[in-house]
Amino acid sequence: MAETSQIPMTVDLEPVQLVGPDGAPTAEDRYSRDLPLETLCWLYETMVVTRDLDIEFVNLQRQG
Repeated sequence: MAETSQIPMTVDLEPVQLVGPDGAPTAEDRYSRDLPLETLCWLYETMVVTRDLDIEFVNLQRQG
């Protein structure tokens, strides 16, 4: 059987913030889109609700 070598893999990823905590667009221009403020606020609200649901579901799963 042939030997395989394992090469450690490191990935440097930086988080991208497109919407600030107040729902306003950030200065990030790599992924900028001309989205209306209402759409950005909806996206932010959806992310917050999804995060809250995820926390709740994990807690329920731990209970069995």
